[in-house]
Amino acid sequence: MVRIRPFHLCAVSILAVSLTACKQDRLTTGSVSPQTQASAAISTESARTAALQKSVAEWETKYRRRPGRKRNAISYAHVLRLSGQGEQAVEVLQSASLQHPNDREVTVAYGRALAATGRHREALAILQRAESASQADWRYLSAMGAVLDQLGRHAEAQDRYRRALALAPDEPRVLSNLGLSYALTNQLDEAERTLRRAAANLRADMRVRQNLVLVLGLQGKFEEAERTARKDLPPPAAAQSVAEIRGMMSEGNRWDAIRAGGESG
Repeated sequence: MVRIRPFHLCAVSILAVSLTACKQDRLTTGSVSPQTQASAAISTESARTAALQKSVAEWETKYRRRPGRKRNAISYAHVLRLSGQGEQAVEVLQSASLQHPNDREVTVAYGRALAATGRHREALAILQRAESASQADWRYLSAMGAVLDQLGRHAEAQDRYRRALALAPDEPRVLSNLGLSYALTNQLDEAERTLRRAAANLRADMRVRQNLVLVLGLQGKFEEAERTARKDLPPPAAAQSVAEIRGMMSEGNRWDAIRAGGESG
């Protein structure tokens, strides 16, 4: 299964592949050796990890100082999620939701945190609490769609994404979620078109492009998938990403990998 791993400090979900310095048997072109590229990948990943740890520490300090301030709770929970501390993020937002029971932003963040830990039915129940007041919020609609996709309710999910796009046309995070939803229903041509549209947006991040890599790989377009992956990853890591997709397909696990994508926004 392709591993989900977001590499940024802003909100959204998707299929970013592992940026590890895996041992590569495949030679790459250019004057830089695979070993040097692997070392660069390690250095980049170490820098990201250090930056994330610093962000967690900073937001923890702010949260401990003023736990009742919703921005502190939401931001602290977000960086906890990115650092792999999903259950702690849920605890922070559960407390915030008790202090701000009618706040839509807190409710949506809490629902997304639950979904990120695999507690999709609980997430759906939480998000439904805010539904009547959130129909004009594209972030809410996208989050709800992602949870519905995880529960196998793809038609309902796609309806939410389309409504979100009516409010935020060409929003790459919503398009990315919609593209994965199409892939889950075996509409790979439509998934590719939607993800290309998302990736072409200047606001698209790495996760959006890596979802396009996944869908290209699922259709056997491995060379293009690797070229696309190289926009964000060193050549050895891009090759490893595509190799993981190949392996996943040979094992018949492609739908599990798409479901693992989660929410992009």
